[in-house]
Amino acid sequence: MDLRLTLAPTDLNRFRRQTVLRAYLRGRPRNSVERGLAGDGEAALPYRLNRSTYALAGGSWSAAMIVSHGEVGAEPFCFVDIRLLEGPGAQLCALLQALAELVPFAVSRLDLPLLLPGHLPAAIKSRPPPLDAAMTAAQAFGQIAASAFAHLAANHDCLRLRDTADSIHQMRVALRRLRSAMSMFKEMLDGPETESLRDEWRWLQQTLGAARDWDVLLADTVAPMRETLGGLAGYERLCALIADRRQRARAVALAELAAPRLPKLMLRLGLWIESAGKDSPLGAKPVAELARLILDKRHRRVRREMARFPELSIEGRHQCRIDIKKLRYAVDFFASLYPVKRGQRLLPLLAALQDRLGALNDVAVAREKLEALVLQDGSADLAWAAGQLVGWHAGHSGRLLEQVQRDWSAVEKTPAFWRET
Repeated sequence: MDLRLTLAPTDLNRFRRQTVLRAYLRGRPRNSVERGLAGDGEAALPYRLNRSTYALAGGSWSAAMIVSHGEVGAEPFCFVDIRLLEGPGAQLCALLQALAELVPFAVSRLDLPLLLPGHLPAAIKSRPPPLDAAMTAAQAFGQIAASAFAHLAANHDCLRLRDTADSIHQMRVALRRLRSAMSMFKEMLDGPETESLRDEWRWLQQTLGAARDWDVLLADTVAPMRETLGGLAGYERLCALIADRRQRARAVALAELAAPRLPKLMLRLGLWIESAGKDSPLGAKPVAELARLILDKRHRRVRREMARFPELSIEGRHQCRIDIKKLRYAVDFFASLYPVKRGQRLLPLLAALQDRLGALNDVAVAREKLEALVLQDGSADLAWAAGQLVGWHAGHSGRLLEQVQRDWSAVEKTPAFWRET
């Protein structure tokens, strides 16, 4: 188990002096200092890195704790890397969870180059996990889950330091990818810890979702209509109300994510990934054998739903979108088990289809939120502007439905690459 914790530099001494940590320290730390230039050319900045390596040990485990702190330019930083060297990780996880209650930190993917001005992106997209056909199901799930964990932690870094809507979106994507992988391998993952973690993921998904819905309403539903509806008396007021709700939802989400609950969840998740499925007989099966079964099952489900798509209710279309997303994730996870170009043909088509259905779902969510705002405000001008917005997007939905059918036709014409010989 390897983890990186990011602390405020002003909290470092408090972290190191905690009694709960000092009880596990063994011997004196090894210290070093490094100086140099970070970055390239004229944009390079001087940095100073102080590194202290501590030995930690309990009754049945040992670990290394490497504290790195200093400055890049004028920016201070502080990382604490934890590496389990031997023994079970549960006691180390419990120690770090206890520290999370005492000193604020984030489980992080932040590295020194990302601290340079302009180097930390607004958000970080997912990457396909590195699978190969020689892996067992447990090993493959471990790689998929570790990839989602890194995706989640990296975007939490972006959210903490840049506070962007895209980072919230990508954190939600990371959670969905992890939950989708869990449903694929669920037979080998059942257990009390898995169920407990699912409850925590639901909390995190809901926390992020509450902020994300207002982001989408403002950016994708209301703001694009400024040129058409900007002259309406209630339009600017509607924009201001939504921006206010968005800011409040963002503040609530950030406060919840800054509390100990998130780092404690991330620590549990990191420990769980290390052993998930390894004690199950199903975990020893070749992943290539399971991949085809999973892809076939998800593909058949989507085909059944799309065959009657025009008859589906709003809820049915939403479920269809979820199932297309699950198929897309499965293709992304397992494409590396097959010749390179096969999965590449299907992924962009599924992504386009998912986006169209997502736009339809955004219209349904927007209608509910706009109706609630109108009821709370009671203004005739606001009601008129909201009605014009809903009406325009409802008319646009007809074109989206036509595009969905065209997108699905393209998917249908693309061979199921996992069946090719």
